[in-house]
Amino acid sequence: MDELLTYHPLLKQTYDEMHLLKYAILCKNSELFFDLIDQLPKSLPDWFRKKLTFFKKHKEDISNALHLPYSNGNVEGLNNKIKVII
Repeated sequence: MDELLTYHPLLKQTYDEMHLLKYAILCKNSELFFDLIDQLPKSLPDWFRKKLTFFKKHKEDISNALHLPYSNGNVEGLNNKIKVII
């Protein structure tokens, strides 16, 4: 992976930004997540920044998902198994 990231600086920058966002989600830190989105470097492609700023439209929902202990993961897992069987 390190070799691939040396091919283009924009690829490395994008990779680093995505890992920071992933870290915020794993830490269940919605403030950090949205701060990172607000501070995305202007050097990233517009289409990329636009995709990430879409999350701001669902800020309350994402914050709740990160802070509350509830999850529908089990239900989604069962739905997936049913789809595979059918």
